[in-house]
Amino acid sequence: MQIRDDDISYFSKPEELENAWGKWYGKVNIIFSVTPFMVETKEYRIENREFDYHQLGEVEFDIAENVALIKYLKNLLSKHYIQVGLHGYNHKYTLENDTLIAEYDIKDEELLYQKSLKAKEYLEKLLDTKVDTFVPTDNSVSGEAIKALSRAKFKK
Repeated sequence: MQIRDDDISYFSKPEELENAWGKWYGKVNIIFSVTPFMVETKEYRIENREFDYHQLGEVEFDIAENVALIKYLKNLLSKHYIQVGLHGYNHKYTLENDTLIAEYDIKDEELLYQKSLKAKEYLEKLLDTKVDTFVPTDNSVSGEAIKALSRAKFKK
């Protein structure tokens, strides 16, 4: 069995993760999908959209600055309780004509490659673990994103 938790970022609290998953550590395979440079969330309403709040901010929050979270994740990794995947670079949406475009649904392969590689290498160094799983923000990817992720050596 495998469980995935997305949106682990600067804003995540170790105690919330512990409450949600602590009883399962060591019993099931858990992947924490991490966003290393999450942008701030702002309210933006779109009819028939599940959520009214989206990552539309300009300021990036580096996960490394949440020292308690990094310590918690490293401890879990050392016990082999979790794996870490990449959940985008900053999770930022683009807004075009009242349509939200997810971070990895854009068509710029080179930009996505650079962001993916930087985020992957950053997390690998910060957490001292291999990162080869990618979980797209909003479960949305373009063909260019698939090519970029392949070039950045994520699993097929």
